[in-house]
Amino acid sequence: GVGCTSDRVTELRLPRLQLGGRLSERISELRMLRKISLCSNSFNETIPSLFSKCSLLRSVLLRDDLFSGNLPPKITNLTSLQILKVAQNHISDNIPSKLPINLKSLGLSSNAFSSEIPSFIVSISHVQLINLSYNQFSSEPQGASAATVPLGGPQPHQRNASFGACQLLYAFASEHGGNVLTGVVPLAISALPRL
Repeated sequence: GVGCTSDRVTELRLPRLQLGGRLSERISELRMLRKISLCSNSFNETIPSLFSKCSLLRSVLLRDDLFSGNLPPKITNLTSLQILKVAQNHISDNIPSKLPINLKSLGLSSNAFSSEIPSFIVSISHVQLINLSYNQFSSEPQGASAATVPLGGPQPHQRNASFGACQLLYAFASEHGGNVLTGVVPLAISALPRL
């Protein structure tokens, strides 16, 4: 349905309605929009870059559709965005070089992202969930430095309590996540509070 406050559209909740086609750029005219859920439909082509004009958006749920292309780089402008779930689409290319600063949940699984897992993912201050499984990631994260741990696990002299999160990420992303990772995972991932 459509949620309104003071005669302004604040929510679009239209999951599983067999809707399809291209998502209109006119969605950017809904300046008070806080939540959009179009999951399990047949929307295709690219995610409109004009989403960035909906500056109050907190939740974008576009999983299980047919979107392709890349994530719009302007998504960074959505400073209120806390949830971005675009799993089970055909989105490809790289993850944008920046993501919204207040993002808590990032669901990018089951797409066609490739190349590198960007190291900036560890600097999202409020992140609680990152799902990158079932993509085509294959090389080491961008900006990998000396503060990294080999993907095969730590060497005996590297074992410490903070590595637990890295080990979980490795298992999640490579063994159970359908990616073919090589190289290193930034040690800073172990600093994520709820990984």
